[in-house]
Amino acid sequence: MPVSLSINREQRLVYSAFLGTITEEDFQGQPARILAQPHFDPTFSDILDFSSATEMQVSDETLVRMAEQKSIFRPEAIHVVIAPRGLIRKMAKQFQRLSLESRPNFVIVENRTQAFEYLRQQQKSSSAF
Repeated sequence: MPVSLSINREQRLVYSAFLGTITEEDFQGQPARILAQPHFDPTFSDILDFSSATEMQVSDETLVRMAEQKSIFRPEAIHVVIAPRGLIRKMAKQFQRLSLESRPNFVIVENRTQAFEYLRQQQKSSSAF
C-alpha cells in the first residue's frame, strides 16, 4: 500500500505519507483508514505528505467529491498538505479551493520543515489567547 499512517497523541497529529503512484482507491480510502485507528481524535491536526508521490491517478470528479464531503476532522482542525511540485501541487490547490467550507484551515506547503513550522506557529497563536 503506497500510504503510511501514523497518529501521535502527544503532538495531536495525524500524519499520512503517500508514496509512488496514488490511485483513487488510495485517496478515497484514507479517511476510513484514519477512522479505524484507535487513537484518532477529530480535533487533531492533519498532515498529508505527498513529497514522495510520483503520480496522482485521481479523477477530477473524485477530487471534487472528496473536497466537498464533510471532513472526518472537526472544522477547527488544521490540515497541512505537503505538495512540492507539478501536478500534485496543482491538484492540492484545486482541492483547497473546493474545500473552503469543509476544511477552512487548509494550507499547502513545499516540505516537511514548513509543515511542522506552520503547525508550531498555529499552536503558539492559539495558546496566546
